[in-house]
Amino acid sequence: MRRLTPTECARLQGFPDWWCADLGEKLPSEEELTRWAEIFETHRKIVGTSSKPKTRKQIFKWLQNPHSDSAEYKMWGNGVALPNVVYVLTGIVYYTQNDGGVNLQIFSLIFCTYYLLFFGVRVIYVVPKKQGGTHNEN
Repeated sequence: MRRLTPTECARLQGFPDWWCADLGEKLPSEEELTRWAEIFETHRKIVGTSSKPKTRKQIFKWLQNPHSDSAEYKMWGNGVALPNVVYVLTGIVYYTQNDGGVNLQIFSLIFCTYYLLFFGVRVIYVVPKKQGGTHNEN
């Protein structure tokens, strides 16, 4: 038995192979360095785990190669399969356009989408029809 590669994890989530390719910048601009320095500093203050801020040299090196397999495994593990998101959002658009506006069933659909996106659970929701509602399992 072997471990899945990050590319295989991306495929299982419905993303193309190139999704995490070429993330680095050969020569990051001064604007990018400043922006990322602010982001790292904000993160450091919020989390409070690091006593020293990142140096410009550390940020420059990270911007040249921000990719790591462990970060990618974490990203795919905490992600949601792209085809599921497309399916649910397509249903929301369809029913809001064909039902004359947002109603209780649409609210239910959006609420279940929230659970699907953030908790990754299997949900059952009510899909409205012109002659009443039916239960569909997704």
